[in-house]
Amino acid sequence: MAGTWLWEKLKGKTKAEIPVSYIIALILGIAVVAILGYWFFVVSGSATGTASGVECSTAKFVYCNDLLGGGEPDSAEVKQKCGSVPTTSECQSLVGTA
Repeated sequence: MAGTWLWEKLKGKTKAEIPVSYIIALILGIAVVAILGYWFFVVSGSATGTASGVECSTAKFVYCNDLLGGGEPDSAEVKQKCGSVPTTSECQSLVGTA
């Protein structure tokens, strides 16, 4: 019979004893998932507010386009996202103009 091994395993246990191990396993599983989720959130930089490399590159490119195009570049945004503002020569190499 297919279910005899389960019957032998559960024989002699009360109804309250059976789900306790499953409840403990469920609680531990939820705790592990929560800890891993928090760790990924912190590692990704979302919790600290730091900009990613893509955001920094985009801010530099927009700044350099404005600088070389005669517009008014926003250096505060670039400084906030990248830490420093590129020079005119760095902008020329970034945008590709000589």
